[in-house]
Amino acid sequence: MKPHDVAELAQTLFEEMGDAAFIVDPGTAGVVDVNPVAQRMTGARRADLLGLSLDQLFRSDDGTAGLSHLRRALHTTQTFHSREGYHLRRGAGESWTPVNLTLTRLHTERGPLGLVLARDSSERIAAEERLRVANAELENRVREKTADLARANESLRAEIAERARAQEALREREELYRLLTDNSNDLVYLLDLEGRTVYASPSVPRLLGRVPAHKFEVVHPDDTDAGERYWKQVLAGTAGLFTVRVRAGDGAWRWLEAWSALVQYRGTAHVLSVCRDVTDRTRAEETLRASEARLARAQRIAHLGNWEQEFAPDRLRWSEEVFRIFGTDPAAFSGTSEDFFRRVPPDDAGAIRAAVAETVRTGQPYRIDHHIVRPDGTVRCVQEFAEPVYEDGRAVALVGTVQDVTERERAAAALRESEERLRLAVRAANIGLWDWNLRTNEVVFSREWKGQLGYEEYEIGNSYLEWETRLHPDDMPKVLAALRGYLAGERAEHAAEFRMLHKDGTYRWIYARGEFVRDANPTPVRMIGCHVDLTERKRAEEALRQSQQQYEELVTNIDGIVWEADARTFRFTFVSQQAERLLGYPPARWIDEPDFWVKHIHPDDQGWAADYCLRATRDHRNHDFEYRMVTAAGGTVWVRDIVSVVIEGGEPTKLRGIMVDVTARRLAEERLHENHTLLSAVVEGISDAVFMKDARGRYLMINPAGARFFGKEIAEVIGQDDGALLPPDTARAFTDSDRRVMETGAPQTTEDVGTVAGVTRTYLTTKVPYRDPAGRVTGLIGIARDITERKRLEERFSQAQKMEAVGRLAGGVAHDFNNLLTIINGYGELLLGQLSAPNPHRDAVVAIREAGERAAGLTGQLLAFSRKAIVAPKVLDFNELVDSIGKMLRRLIGEDITLATFLAPGLWAVKADPGQIEQVILNLAVNARDAMPKGGRLTIETANLTLDDGTRYPELAPGRYVRLSVSDTGVGMTDEVQSQIFEPFFTTKEFGKGTGLGLATVYGVVKTYSGHVSVYSEVGVGTTFSVLLPAVGAAHAERPSGGISVAPRGTETVLLVEDDNGVRGLARTALRAQGYTVLEATGGAEAEQIASTHNSPIHLVLTDVVMPERSGREVADALRTRRPGVKVLYMSGYTDDAVVRHGVLEATDAFLQKPFTPLGLARKVREVLDGTH
Repeated sequence: MKPHDVAELAQTLFEEMGDAAFIVDPGTAGVVDVNPVAQRMTGARRADLLGLSLDQLFRSDDGTAGLSHLRRALHTTQTFHSREGYHLRRGAGESWTPVNLTLTRLHTERGPLGLVLARDSSERIAAEERLRVANAELENRVREKTADLARANESLRAEIAERARAQEALREREELYRLLTDNSNDLVYLLDLEGRTVYASPSVPRLLGRVPAHKFEVVHPDDTDAGERYWKQVLAGTAGLFTVRVRAGDGAWRWLEAWSALVQYRGTAHVLSVCRDVTDRTRAEETLRASEARLARAQRIAHLGNWEQEFAPDRLRWSEEVFRIFGTDPAAFSGTSEDFFRRVPPDDAGAIRAAVAETVRTGQPYRIDHHIVRPDGTVRCVQEFAEPVYEDGRAVALVGTVQDVTERERAAAALRESEERLRLAVRAANIGLWDWNLRTNEVVFSREWKGQLGYEEYEIGNSYLEWETRLHPDDMPKVLAALRGYLAGERAEHAAEFRMLHKDGTYRWIYARGEFVRDANPTPVRMIGCHVDLTERKRAEEALRQSQQQYEELVTNIDGIVWEADARTFRFTFVSQQAERLLGYPPARWIDEPDFWVKHIHPDDQGWAADYCLRATRDHRNHDFEYRMVTAAGGTVWVRDIVSVVIEGGEPTKLRGIMVDVTARRLAEERLHENHTLLSAVVEGISDAVFMKDARGRYLMINPAGARFFGKEIAEVIGQDDGALLPPDTARAFTDSDRRVMETGAPQTTEDVGTVAGVTRTYLTTKVPYRDPAGRVTGLIGIARDITERKRLEERFSQAQKMEAVGRLAGGVAHDFNNLLTIINGYGELLLGQLSAPNPHRDAVVAIREAGERAAGLTGQLLAFSRKAIVAPKVLDFNELVDSIGKMLRRLIGEDITLATFLAPGLWAVKADPGQIEQVILNLAVNARDAMPKGGRLTIETANLTLDDGTRYPELAPGRYVRLSVSDTGVGMTDEVQSQIFEPFFTTKEFGKGTGLGLATVYGVVKTYSGHVSVYSEVGVGTTFSVLLPAVGAAHAERPSGGISVAPRGTETVLLVEDDNGVRGLARTALRAQGYTVLEATGGAEAEQIASTHNSPIHLVLTDVVMPERSGREVADALRTRRPGVKVLYMSGYTDDAVVRHGVLEATDAFLQKPFTPLGLARKVREVLDGTH
């Protein structure tokens, strides 16, 4: 997938997701972008939201602390999740929407950003609350209708008190369980009957580093069989404790002691397993055994049972007295601490473990009283004393004594139990007692009476005013009047409800009741009574009243249809007013029509929806399902129906539920599915390989393009790793790349070379880590693009650039070098003509001329290689050219090499410079000769070739070509040598025997004519060079005409224009020697002056092309204006680039390439004057 496609897809997901999304700058905590859902939920435009801070958008139930957590999360790599407690502001007022928040840190080109996702939880919270309140209300109404009115007050009070105690107990148990599971080191699992993990306490990942998905995923291999037997015992209900080794998060093996049992969870059998880390205990047992001798001696001296426990491994040794105390046969004792704890009630085990831990930590002895259970079921109380044993500064064992103190403990327990029963009775009855002495006006208040008002026993005295002064001012007149009426005998009993001031400044509701104690007269002398705290009951009554009111408002205003129906007939007995708003049918119609619900379900959903509800009701199962209903207007609405089944007398009697409109969500899900389908189509259709691997390198997903790379079907790749699909070297390189991505967590782009089925290709691969919801890297996703052809083109382009650079160098040298050679060779030839054979200086001049000619030839090769030479292309026949230079080739290669030619009949013609083509053949022949030092065979072949496409020669256009092949039977070349042979100055010959320009020249000449040159070679077998040049029409090849062999003479006038003094002097001398009149000019201005002042005809202008101020073309044009019909001959040592820039085109004007000789100059001048050029 292309980068902009990925960006477009990410933008689409951002705008179309169902949650409100805010992109936040971590530095300012300000919003930099929002999606449409965020605008709808806040009721604000995007422009109004940009720049707002998190504090302006959200609030937390726990104040600024919650938002501080959110702001800190912006600067960490951890994902922040919230379940409840956050709200999103809607509009400009104080309207808030409850939301669940998720914050993820993004890495973008503009730096790190935070993505805050807010999901509206108001619908779920409201639905749950509505259902809870509806159930509670209906239950209260049933109780109110069935209860006896006379006993309603007392029954309600008792029920409320009992419920409050039950709820408090439930909250305590839930809090205790939460504390135990969150803070305990014990590992708690809930598994299904297949052994899959359903729940794991927080201690599981703390110890193991992760939550195992299966029961034996981290179990030691040697313990697996025993584990399977234990699992069968658990399922049979016969399992006890089981000790097993597991792999901890740090890689070490830890001992766990497991207790497991079958439990019912959500109506289904599951296995609850509680595991305790007993590694330290196991280790301690080893140390404990080493102390047996010392403990035996202590037993004889103290007449007590002694024991020793080693920590690593867990070993426990008892003396004979200990076995007697425990009533246990030594043969039945396993010698582990867990065996000991199996004989200790669970309530005492925790205290013992804590005491041991504290002793090990501090080094101080401990003493503890606890109970044990003997094999015969009797319970004994023992007192233990123990101290740690240290080795190398580390606690390795415990040694201690144990004494049976059962009788003493029983006496103490009986006393404590009696006191506790009395205390619990008074507390349970919530009764405060008082005794009023009517004679002294003193009142004795019980501790519970004072405690009801928040006071300690010593804080309230015995004065009657302690009671009266705490009465609520509004209640005091009525209460005192009732008390006086009782004292006066006007009332048969004293009972009243009133409020009293609590120590914390609040008022508590009190129910007071009292009776007289009379003397023998009988005169009232005392009044004894009690106080019962009614505050909670009063609050419950008020809460009940408010709940009734809230229920009515909720049912009326809830955004859903609250309903009740007969469980047997599905006939509605109650429907809220929202039914008409959502579906258009008034509630009366729902209730009056017996089959209303079934009739108005969408036809496609009628059968399964009614059947599903019927089966769930028969199974006494609450259920939640979604289906479509038809509105009164004929439209369709998706509803989510949350149904609670009411069971009475063991049978379902009523159904209660709420229907919520989920049409918008279902439509969003359909759009999401369409987007997923589109994305899948893109991944399946692109030519790039798209794949996903797990942490072990196995392919989890791959598209067809990726499967084609392996030459396999997708199903054959999934589940395999690179080692199973690729050669070892390729697989190793891919695996190393995968590992770097998953270890660093950073994306990586590499060029990978892979060979499959003998075909090597290059891929540009981008890999990014794949993370699970917890942020852990669990695999990677990659995209690979085949760039083999692009790399091949890059290599060719690099080679072309290299050749071009050398060409520019050659062209830059050519001008000055050719000027020098012109002077050297020209004067050498003139001197040679003036020296007779006996002259002692003739040999030196011959040597100078030969060296100059070789230098000129080298310059020509440089220019040909760089494709800068001035050429005169002609229509050629390769066959005729090969025949014409055959004798020369035989002399060149020597007698020990056989020359064979295979020239194709009817060979097509090509257009090229004959001299350059001869140079190509000669250079290839020389290379072949040097490759056969002991003789061999040199073969030259020609052939016609038609290219239909670019498969074999991608750089050549389709069409007709002529092929020239030169083959030898020499030593051959390695691949490394072949890769460099066309580079200038590269040679394998000895120093001084090669210039390194031969094949570079061949390459340059062939490229000049848009051709192709290739080489095939095998070491020890030989080499073949193939040259392809474009064929031309059926024109006959041009044959060179015979030239004159002596220097031609003339009498015409020549205007010589040359800025180089040496070259100008040579040309002047050579022309005058042949009889010409020479007029000299150093530049264009001087030449024009001569042309204007010279009275006689000027027959020829001989001008350099590149000169200061004005070029040769400009000078010639100016002179032709003054002297029409004058002929022009250009000369230059520059490459054709320079010549063309100065107006001289390839072979269309008369041109003389430097260096030239006096004879060459004379011949060229004669040709131009005679018009034979």
